[in-house]
Amino acid sequence: MKRSITLPKGVAYPDDLAVLERVFQHLCEEHDISSSSAEAEDLAQAMMSLFMAGVDDEGEMVESLRIYLQRSSRFERRK
Repeated sequence: MKRSITLPKGVAYPDDLAVLERVFQHLCEEHDISSSSAEAEDLAQAMMSLFMAGVDDEGEMVESLRIYLQRSSRFERRK
């Protein structure tokens, strides 16, 4: 979601939180990650780093995090 005003880093509005929740749930399901696991915590930290860096587009965030998950030795796509 693009905004015409500058927000302090770390500020998330309800629409932002909804995007972050969808991305987190989608990737946890896609990679069979328990939402209460250490892997989920790592994913959430990576997601928030992207958000704080200005990535707020859902599709861009999903693709970036998929790359992160593929490169991370802690995550293996489970079948």
